[in-house]
Amino acid sequence: MLFRTRRKFFRKGPLPFRYVFVISFLLFIFMTVQGLWIVEKGIKPTLIEIARTETNRIATIAINEAINQKMAEEVDNYQDSLIKEVTDNEGKLVRVQINQRAVTQVLAQSTEKVQRFLKSVEDGTLDYWAEQNGVELEVDDQTSLDNGIIHYIPIGQAFDNTLLANMGPKVPVRFTAIGEVKSDYKSTIEPVGINNISVDIRVHIEVKVKIVIPFATDSDVVTTDIPVLLTIIPGEVPNFYNNGSEGGLPTPSIQIDDME
Repeated sequence: MLFRTRRKFFRKGPLPFRYVFVISFLLFIFMTVQGLWIVEKGIKPTLIEIARTETNRIATIAINEAINQKMAEEVDNYQDSLIKEVTDNEGKLVRVQINQRAVTQVLAQSTEKVQRFLKSVEDGTLDYWAEQNGVELEVDDQTSLDNGIIHYIPIGQAFDNTLLANMGPKVPVRFTAIGEVKSDYKSTIEPVGINNISVDIRVHIEVKVKIVIPFATDSDVVTTDIPVLLTIIPGEVPNFYNNGSEGGLPTPSIQIDDME
């Protein structure tokens, strides 16, 4: 007696929805993790470095413009108040001194302006602040001053490729101040020529900021030296002048006769 075996034939067709969903979900998780790893290891450091550079540049420009324009308006008053000329009994200039009280006042005004600037950046009102203070900010096409965003970085810049530099989505950059603004002054007083005194006074501003991009944060210190006063104070021409020659033949002294 012969027995015939029956062969089972499986009909080919689409996978059930639950299998498709599980496989798609696993692929999505895998690709997401891989993408985050690429961002973390490759793109993030470059974007942070670009954001740090742009934050420092824009903050320095705005701080300098804000204070410099105010200083330019009152430069004559500053020259009279920041320095004091000390003369002898005959009225001849002996030395120049820094007026500490006036310098302290300038530092306070400068610090207040910088704090207002940083606050306007955080609030997204930098355009309004610049307009109210008569400050013209020189910015490029990738710079925005709205909604607290100071710059947009095309993600293509992270690949360090000229062809991709302006391609891809743009990453917004924000920054906020951390702590108080620190201010100090630097002064240099030195002789120039035979009878002049050079006076150079600068305000040193230092502020720590937090740089924020969508998937990372970092901190940096923005520092800038802003000229407040740079002037030459003439003195009396001496009766004898010798330039102090070194080596070789001595330079003869020249006597200037008093005019009667």
